Amino acid sequence: MNKLIPISAIALAAASIAFATPQAKRMTADEKAVHESIENYVLAFYEARPERLEDALSPDVQKMGYWREDDSAEYQGPSLMTFDQATSLATTWNAGNKLGELEPFQIKVYDVADKTACGKLIADWGQDYLHLVKEDDTWKIHQILWQSPPVEERTAEASAPTGGGR
Repeated sequence: MNKLIPISAIALAAASIAFATPQAKRMTADEKAVHESIENYVLAFYEARPERLEDALSPDVQKMGYWREDDSAEYQGPSLMTFDQATSLATTWNAGNKLGELEPFQIKVYDVADKTACGKLIADWGQDYLHLVKEDDTWKIHQILWQSPPVEERTAEASAPTGGGR
């Protein structure tokens, strides 16, 4: 019986850890493909590699956004962008590697159906809401609505201590 107590204690501890640790949701093949399409989109700009947009954007993509200067709370826009304009911008946006090391970005895939999907990208320039369509078994971004980072985020960044990691 003395041997059963340690074994039961170990089993109980292992079970409580398993239930206390949230399990990462496994992505379906379509969710992975949607994530990859959004990642190709952001990396086209970050790496100044516009050819990545071929895998991410529909040729008839519609991008609309609102921006503001760092020291202003007033938004400008809307600014409209086509596929060709996005390709041109991706060539020059980070061509001088103004970002230095790869800036962090965050992709959230909100919903994936059999034909449509939606996601969100938080990147250096702000946040993008993306609508995708599955065509010929490939997920392409058809609509992008974006804005510069919200005023609160820019204010927090400006007042944050400098130095150290991200």
